[in-house]
Amino acid sequence: MRYLEYNSLKDFVKDILIEELENYKDTTSYGCDLSYTLLEGYNIDGVYFYNNYKAIDFIKKHFEDFGEVVEEITFQLGSENIPNIFDEPDSFCVVCFIEIASYLLSQCKYVDDNWNNKITLNDRTIKIINQELEEV
Repeated sequence: MRYLEYNSLKDFVKDILIEELENYKDTTSYGCDLSYTLLEGYNIDGVYFYNNYKAIDFIKKHFEDFGEVVEEITFQLGSENIPNIFDEPDSFCVVCFIEIASYLLSQCKYVDDNWNNKITLNDRTIKIINQELEEV
């Protein structure tokens, strides 16, 4: 089984990325940093839902799928980089969403081919990335 193959969070994060690509039109980012660029507002605020009750409800619905993501973050970065799910549920979601976004974008040929290069998010590149995201 491949990472995130049957994970319900994958499509949720794809939708976030597709929306944020449009919001970041005319922005330039290195391919390797694109997930952080697109989710930077949530990362800066440390929240996605802006409501811990909504975050907790979301975590409950997707609890098993979060496990796969936490395992990957722990392997790559260590568990100290994951906010406590009980104290900071919304921040926990943001960290997991960024991990998923990074993985999804790395699976896009255009982003992967430009991993160490600057990508300008114009109409053409947004269309390419959106199409490739749909296939991931």
